[in-house]
This record gives sequence, C-alpha cells and structure tokens, in this order.
Amino acid sequence: MIGLLEAMLEWERKPMVFQSTHTSGGHKITQSAVNWRKVGTNTVPGRISKIYDSWKKQKDPISKFVSWDNISKDTGLSVEDIAAEVKAVFNRDYTLVGRTVNRMGDGTYFKFKGNPL
Repeated sequence: MIGLLEAMLEWERKPMVFQSTHTSGGHKITQSAVNWRKVGTNTVPGRISKIYDSWKKQKDPISKFVSWDNISKDTGLSVEDIAAEVKAVFNRDYTLVGRTVNRMGDGTYFKFKGNPL
C-alpha cells in the first residue's frame, strides 16, 4: 500500500508536460508526456481544427494514436496548448478522445474517436 501511495505522490509532483524516457528494443526513447490532471482547458478558436487536421495526417493506421510531439512539430503549437485543446474536447464529450500511456504510466499518446469540431 505504501508503494502505491508513493507512486501517486510522485505523479502529483510532475509538471503538466514533462519528458518521459523509456527503453524499447534496446533503444532509449524520450518523448513529451502529459500529466492530464494538471492540464487546463484554455481554447483558442480554430486551434482544434489545426490539431485535428494534423492528427488525420499523422495517426497510426491501425491504432489511430499519435504522440503529442508529432502533432507539436507539425502544427507549431506547444504540447501544453495541444493538451489544453484536447482536454477541452474531452470535457465536452469524453467519447471523442482516447488517451494511452507508455510503460512508465506517462500519458504520451492520444487519438480522436470522432470529429471534435
């Protein structure tokens, strides 16, 4: 029980966006991760359509997930801004957004399950 409590407290100390590193296939992978509980819902008109268009181009053909970093590079928006827009869509209708985590439990991927516009 103490281990679970320590893990929960460690998660609360993490900032809204941080770098997550894990090993896969003998290679070290570092990517942006989002602490979903700390993300606000600041929206700017037109920004979600830019994110959605980028997601349609970059999504994995099978799982439909994409990393926050790939969308950030394509749109020129910060991961914080993208996460805020995606969370606003999630708060409006939770069935439109899917999120997943890497092996460390860090939120590194998301997908749209419907049109967020």
